[in-house]
Amino acid sequence: MKKLMVITAVLLVICLLVPVACASAPSEEASPEEIMPAVISPGQEEGYKETGADALPSTEEERMIVRTGDMSLIVEDIVDARDEIAQLAVSFDGYVVSSQVWGEEQDMKGYISIRVPDEKFDQALAELRELAVRVTS
Repeated sequence: MKKLMVITAVLLVICLLVPVACASAPSEEASPEEIMPAVISPGQEEGYKETGADALPSTEEERMIVRTGDMSLIVEDIVDARDEIAQLAVSFDGYVVSSQVWGEEQDMKGYISIRVPDEKFDQALAELRELAVRVTS
C-alpha cells in the first residue's frame, strides 16, 4: 500500500512537471516588427501631427499641492462652531469631508475635517483660529 502511494505521488509530480518542461523559453531575439524601420511613403510628412478631436492628450501632468493642517480648538458652542467651520470651508471654495459631535451638554466633543484649495489654506487657518476661545494645538 505504501509503495502504491509513493508511485502515485511520483507520477503526479511528473505530470505536473511535464507541461512546464515543454514550455518554450523566452526568446532574446528581437521580433521582426522591432527590427524593421518605419517606412515613409512619398508625400507623407515625417513630422506627423494630429489636431482636433483625434489629437493625443498632453503627457505633461499638472502637479497638485497638498497641505495638511491639524488644529485643536476650544469653543463656546461646539455645534455652532461646527456649522461655522462648514460655512467657512464653502466660502473658500472647499467642502466638509467628515464631522462628528458626541458627548453631553457640558462635556461635548467633536471633530470636523475640511478641504480648501491650497491658495486659501493660510487664510482658512487664520479664520479658524478666530472661532476659538483658545487654540490648544
